[in-house]
This record gives sequence, structure tokens and C-alpha cells, in this order.
Amino acid sequence: MSQHCPDQDASDAPKAHPLGPLIYRSPEHERALVRMRAMVAVVLSAALLSVAAWMTPDPKGFDTHTQLGLPRCGWPSAYGIPCPTCGMTTSFSLMVRGRLVQSFATQPLGATLALATIGVLLLGAWASITGRSWRLNTYRCTPLRIIFGGVVITLAAWGYKILITGKSGG
Repeated sequence: MSQHCPDQDASDAPKAHPLGPLIYRSPEHERALVRMRAMVAVVLSAALLSVAAWMTPDPKGFDTHTQLGLPRCGWPSAYGIPCPTCGMTTSFSLMVRGRLVQSFATQPLGATLALATIGVLLLGAWASITGRSWRLNTYRCTPLRIIFGGVVITLAAWGYKILITGKSGG
């Protein structure tokens, strides 16, 4: 015969994190502020995606940004390798055309950021209509962790771009 331990029943229930949930809803009294911020996010995201849609992706996988009147990147000639953001504009331009695989193959970080921009546009539209939004609990996911993660992901994407373009890519 087994003995019943009162702690066993409590262990079956999920335990809350002492710092609260990772993501939580904004309070009701902030709906007007939520709508204003959401509209700013929608306008900025739509502008960025519109510029990406206006440009024609360069078949080389880089230099699409020159269509904005910007100069070619000097990294390849100066260092013999592509720059850390090489192919981002091309990747964005491919993503807005629905060419997901080609976008990720061109620059994985650019494709991820393009998807994030689309997500911000959609969530911003939802928040501007409903007045509700979701917030990241910065006690659990600190800005330092986010920055560190971003740096690691950027370096990984840069390494990938160097590998696929060779030592002479741009």
C-alpha cells in the first residue's frame, strides 16, 4: 500500500515563473496608447515592405540596395569578404515576392527580419483595431540577452554568406 504525499498533487500543476510570464497582455487602461504605437508600427513596417516590393532583387544575391541610390559596398574590395549585412535588401525583396526559399538562401537573417517585419505589420494592425497588445516581460528576457542573441545570429548569418559567396563575394 502506498502512502499519499500531499506534495505530489501540487507537483502535477504547472508552476508559475517567479518573475511572471514571458509574454503578457497590456492593461485595459492603455488601449489608446496601444493603438497609437500600433499605428506607428504599421506605417513603418508597411513603408519598409513597400520599398522592398518596389525594388527588383539582384540575381547576384547582393547589390539590390544600389537601386536606392546607395553606393556599392566596399567590403569585398577592401577585405575580400562580404559585409555582415550583405544580401539583406535582396532577401527582403525576395521575401515580399513570396520567394521564401530563395530569400533564406540569399541571406537567412534578412529573410528572418523580413518575416518579423510582416509579423509586426499584422500584429500592429490587430492591435490598432482591438487596442490590445502583447508585451515581452523584460525581467525574464532582458535587453542584454536579446542583443547578445542578435549578435550571435548576425555573426552566424555573416559566416553563412561568406561560405556561399566565397572569398570574393559582395
